[in-house]
Amino acid sequence: MIATRVAVFTFEERTYRQSESFFAVQVPRFEPVVSGWEEVEQRSLLELRWWTADELERTHDTVYPEELALLLRAFDAGTLRAPMVLSGE
Repeated sequence: MIATRVAVFTFEERTYRQSESFFAVQVPRFEPVVSGWEEVEQRSLLELRWWTADELERTHDTVYPEELALLLRAFDAGTLRAPMVLSGE
């Protein structure tokens, strides 16, 4: 596990509080698909794609967690000594 957070958010007029754990694995590049996802999960995303840390830092799109680029850079640099605690915003 490389990071955790507790996120509180509203989606489709319901408030959610979820505990999240983030893991990193290296895999061959593949095209993400939503098969097997529930309908509500599919409605919650606008797009699936691969991002670089540079793209995450430059984008004006909303990406959660907000610290994802920072987390990715720390993981790539090998500087994570314990799971990073991310904001729930």
